[in-house]
Amino acid sequence: MSIAVAALVALLPARARAQLRLGPIAVDAEREPDDAPDADAPPFVTIIDAKRASARVASVADLVESEAGIQLRSQGGLGAFTSVSIRGSDPNEVAVFIDGVPLNRAAAATVDLSQLPVDGLERIEIYRGVPPLEFGSDVVGGAINLVTRKGRAGEHYRASVGGGSFGTRSASVGYSTGGPVHADVSAAYHGTQGDFTYYDYGGTQLDTSDDRVSRRQNNGFDQLSLDATVGGESGPTRWSLGAHGFGKRQGVPGPGYADAPSLTARLDTERLVIDGSAERTGLIGRSVDGRVDLYAVWERSAFDPGDGARGAGYLVGRTDNQTLAAGARGRLAAAASAHELFTILGSVDAERFWPRDLRNLAEDPGPSTRVRAGLAVGDEIRLARDRVALSPAVRLDAVVSSLAPGLDVRGAQQTGSSSATAFASPRLGARVRVTDWLALKGNVGWFQRVPTTLELFGDGGAFMLPHPSLQPERSVSGDVGARLAIERAQGAASLEGTFFGREVHGFIILSPRGNALEAINLPDDPPVHVLGAEAIFRARLGRALSVGADYTLLQSSNGGGGQLADADGKQLPYVPRHRLSARAQLAFGPFSAGYEVLYTSDAWRDMANTDGALIPARALHSISASAGPFGRLGITLAIEIRNLADLRVVPLPLGGTTHAGETTPYPLADLFDYPLPGRALYATLTAHN
Repeated sequence: MSIAVAALVALLPARARAQLRLGPIAVDAEREPDDAPDADAPPFVTIIDAKRASARVASVADLVESEAGIQLRSQGGLGAFTSVSIRGSDPNEVAVFIDGVPLNRAAAATVDLSQLPVDGLERIEIYRGVPPLEFGSDVVGGAINLVTRKGRAGEHYRASVGGGSFGTRSASVGYSTGGPVHADVSAAYHGTQGDFTYYDYGGTQLDTSDDRVSRRQNNGFDQLSLDATVGGESGPTRWSLGAHGFGKRQGVPGPGYADAPSLTARLDTERLVIDGSAERTGLIGRSVDGRVDLYAVWERSAFDPGDGARGAGYLVGRTDNQTLAAGARGRLAAAASAHELFTILGSVDAERFWPRDLRNLAEDPGPSTRVRAGLAVGDEIRLARDRVALSPAVRLDAVVSSLAPGLDVRGAQQTGSSSATAFASPRLGARVRVTDWLALKGNVGWFQRVPTTLELFGDGGAFMLPHPSLQPERSVSGDVGARLAIERAQGAASLEGTFFGREVHGFIILSPRGNALEAINLPDDPPVHVLGAEAIFRARLGRALSVGADYTLLQSSNGGGGQLADADGKQLPYVPRHRLSARAQLAFGPFSAGYEVLYTSDAWRDMANTDGALIPARALHSISASAGPFGRLGITLAIEIRNLADLRVVPLPLGGTTHAGETTPYPLADLFDYPLPGRALYATLTAHN
């Protein structure tokens, strides 16, 4: 069980970046300056402070759900599987990283945001369109980078304990220190019973006689996480080492209608990420800097369907899958002049996935392996006294996926399958600073998502059939927008508006084949289209009042074709046309109160946009309050009420000729038949020195 691991040397520009006039960057006192995204660069990025006090926040999903372009898809909330879509993308198309280490696996590209705790994080970076070059070419639908705490000067302690509705509980501790050697360590527990009540329509939309109020069962979880980072600086050299461990046990209740609960199904997930980096300024002369990053990831996912799971739609297989991945990143940056920064990036990644069905070991398809190598060249040019910035770049990637000899779908021996591809991903970004308060930005790029090994090789026929000739998704993405920002002594305001579009060729979907599924490419004529607009508004009046609003408009179009011709031109499933979040916060000294509303319009749940196949629109209201910090321990109490109106039933339009204009009651949900909780109260007490 070996993994090919190769290291490439490279660099992060510290001195070279300093020689180039990059414009102002907002830097937190706890942040290493070179770690911060360049706020003056062309990409559209949202930065979230993960350290801010909150009563409810347990995972990355909780922090990102109200941001522009973001849509979460939860299988029941409160720690249930939660995927993310950015600007109407498929969750498989969103790349997620922790300190630059990829969390998307070769076997399954979708990352569960509920499994990403925030206790050890400093900030979250959401790249809504074309992300930085180092994030690769699989970023068809944007990228999310989780940046961990790195320590700060002095010794600092922190602790929190919280609880709330449905048996929710949490506790965390942390320690940070700085100096020539800096370190940060945090440990956290989160859990819930998850036994909320919901509207149960009995699985029959047109028959309301079996409708009732039911209680969610087997919906709890217990989760432990540990994050540790240590680093230092000696002259022109900086280094860091990090370890991030995670373990979660959760019930998997299945759909919400009462005839199909799974009372004993369980999912266990463990993950360990180890990463290290070293960088040196003046690696070659005074103008060339370098950096190298290494990482290793072990991940295990074990699903036990328990008793009665077949009624919940689960397979009878009892799986225990493991993944081992390792890789290296390298970067060289040279300041060609005071107005140009030239960058070369290299990367090598290797991953092996072992799927096992413990109830049918004889038909395991065998382990699969993926090796990827990438080389990228980028330039950053500043013109007209830094008012114009251009960022041309191109990335070359080669990917080889292979399946070890094993058993094929019907038990027939095979000698192994393989799939190989190589492609280029050019991109271009531009920024024009018209005045000190107005900037124009634009980006365009070509990306490819390589099929997962599960999509290529299947799982022995229990759920997925093999399709080794499956082709990568190919996408051209672009955006253009403007940002206006005004700051005065009495307050500040900013407004950002963006138009964006994406065209996807070879879009990958799962198509039914008997009692299993097969991944197929949609025909390229016509391709999948997503067009949209974003508006982000922020305003602050003194220190007392702050308001904000994020709006996203999406117009999507299916490609369809072939056996899916009835989907031609239809809207993509689970992509709402309108999404709006608005918030206001009022502060009086150590006391504050806030209000937030999140509106999501209806969305289709199938590609053909069948009458009645909708996730209905909803508006969710929340209020919050906090008091503190008080005393030498910095004690703060935060309280939050989610879904203030206790919305649990929404009207579902039936459509069609027979039921035109009619509606039927339907449970509040992100995904079909997976209900979300009603009103919930959370409280958290924190202390820090």
